Amino acid sequence: MCNCLFATTHSLEALDAILANVPEDSDEIVVYRLPNPIKGGQLKRFDGD
Repeated sequence: MCNCLFATTHSLEALDAILANVPEDSDEIVVYRLPNPIKGGQLKRFDGD
């Protein structure tokens, strides 16, 4: 069974608040930064480390 959450935000502060309340096993957290549809860029993956 997977305890999964999918959320979107434009707020770095919201992400920081979530990460501040995650137990020590934060290696289970994965965040993706999506490219700007106008300016372009690349998808970037950040893991718990």
